Amino acid sequence: MRIGIISDIHANIEALEAVYRKLRQAGVDQIYCLGDIVGYGPDPAPCIDFLIEHEIPSIKGNHDAYASDVEKKLEWNLQETARTMILWTQKVLDKAHLDWLHKLPLQLKVANVQMVHASMECLSGEYWPYIIDSNSAQFHFYLQDRRVAFCGHVHIPLLFSARSGNITMQVLKNRKLPHKIPAKFLVSVGSTGQPRDMDWRAAAAIYDTESCVIKNVRVSYDVKAVLNKFKRPGMPKVNPQRIFRG
Repeated sequence: MRIGIISDIHANIEALEAVYRKLRQAGVDQIYCLGDIVGYGPDPAPCIDFLIEHEIPSIKGNHDAYASDVEKKLEWNLQETARTMILWTQKVLDKAHLDWLHKLPLQLKVANVQMVHASMECLSGEYWPYIIDSNSAQFHFYLQDRRVAFCGHVHIPLLFSARSGNITMQVLKNRKLPHKIPAKFLVSVGSTGQPRDMDWRAAAAIYDTESCVIKNVRVSYDVKAVLNKFKRPGMPKVNPQRIFRG
């Protein structure tokens, strides 16, 4: 089975559509979304509708949790721009969209793989750990009960491996995950809508569950179209350049 994994769309419909086309052209059997569907970008409703229409199973990210937290029961650990866009997102989404975000699961297990938004360290939604080095990865690996797992949240394509108590980290590249050694692997797939690895192109990953081959996918899209949407009436006055600088 060949699966496509996307994450951190952040209301960027142009990036989502481009990645979807690329993954389908590559012949994946199923696409999964690791959360943060909304936040930062100008098209939260179209992104939700796209995932629903194309039957893409999705999990909840922190921005999805905050956006659906209309009663402000959660502690929003957000920078000002992110907070501004979440409040705007709550205004433009209808109740059906907000309910859909709220009901998303916090993890998926399919084809002997685990999928989370941030880390297995916390699956209650109380906080959202960033896995950015070997130290932060160890808490996740302790709770990872399958050989391969996928996450988003950090917006950078990375590959972590844990073997005999040693954890290594490297930039995600096309490779075959060795299956004859007793090890666990965690793949951070990067961000579809707002990469942070100095590459503005939308990111995704393809994983073959039989051959154990992982591929890093990057796709160009119309960033100017997204930029122009921030000029629409009613849009918050925020600087969208973070989306484009990678």
